[in-house]
Amino acid sequence: MFTSYATISNLLLISLSSIATTQTVYDPSSDKFIALYNKDHQWKNGNRKLWKALRKFTYMLRRVFPDRFTPTQSELVIPIGSGDYPHVIPTKLPHTNGIAPVLMFGSAFRDPQMYSNMIAMPMPENHHLDCFLEWVEHDYSTVCDLLQSGALVFGEEEGLEYDTLIVSHVFVLCISCVSFVC
Repeated sequence: MFTSYATISNLLLISLSSIATTQTVYDPSSDKFIALYNKDHQWKNGNRKLWKALRKFTYMLRRVFPDRFTPTQSELVIPIGSGDYPHVIPTKLPHTNGIAPVLMFGSAFRDPQMYSNMIAMPMPENHHLDCFLEWVEHDYSTVCDLLQSGALVFGEEEGLEYDTLIVSHVFVLCISCVSFVC
């Protein structure tokens, strides 16, 4: 199980972090996503964001790409991190020789030279990742209530549409990258 080159190379990425990073593997033989968490990582309350991100992201992958995630397809390995900030071990920065994209559900470094292959993803909170989930479940047409509150300037008053939000393009871009890698 898990013999691909991606699994071995991605293990190195997990060693850069102290918590809240996992190697997520789609295993076609069991038709399941499996999260490999480094036994040397600290177990913190902040990991709840990682587990929430994993549950929702893997659900959305299956929903958006049902033909890709079946027992007849190949294995897929995706390094995923989460948290209010990247839990990267400071002595291992800058990290500029990474190849595989690391999806960071939460805050990422502003300077791409700090961790060149880290991709910022939506924060695993109600008005971020949950809104993407609602958007995916409603055929990319429903904006969640949290983004439609009177406090936000959105929609007709500014001529904006949900798809014009930058973060949605980042999410769709990452989904496209995942399908391209497959």
